Amino acid sequence: MRIFAIIASALLPGAGHIISGRQLKGIFIAFVFALALMMAVFRVFVQWPEASVIGDQTFLLAAVAGFAVWWWAFLDLFQALFGFRRTAPRSEVDQHLRQGTTHYLRGELQEAERELALAAKLAPRDVDVRIHLARVYRDIGLKTKYRRLLRKCRSLDTEEKWAAEIEEGLTNNDP
Repeated sequence: MRIFAIIASALLPGAGHIISGRQLKGIFIAFVFALALMMAVFRVFVQWPEASVIGDQTFLLAAVAGFAVWWWAFLDLFQALFGFRRTAPRSEVDQHLRQGTTHYLRGELQEAERELALAAKLAPRDVDVRIHLARVYRDIGLKTKYRRLLRKCRSLDTEEKWAAEIEEGLTNNDP
């Protein structure tokens, strides 16, 4: 799935983001790229300059903008799927996970959300942290965030350790 998203993004900026579950970002990137491409094509075919196309500043600006959006979208998706970010030490992530779980068990949901969100930020590919954060969202009543996080967990859970809980949460209409 990740390779397919990368290939789609190489062909059309934003498509890989949409495939990987980042719909709004993908639509925005595709829109900006299409706008730059249309501006360049318009300058070439509709307002054909008497001089060279390369000498036309509007065409060059549109072409550079389109290329920059394409390159940025490709690198952003690659980083999101394969992760270039340096991860925090596991001990720090575990500390926030323990504190968040303790707050959750005490019924202190806001504190639990804060700690678990920080742990999820430090370890973006850790399914265990995200499952616990999803439980907090469920108990707070944030259905949209709960379901979005479960879908993310489903894509990250390669060992299918949490598959039953994820599917139950996604099919249950009243979390």
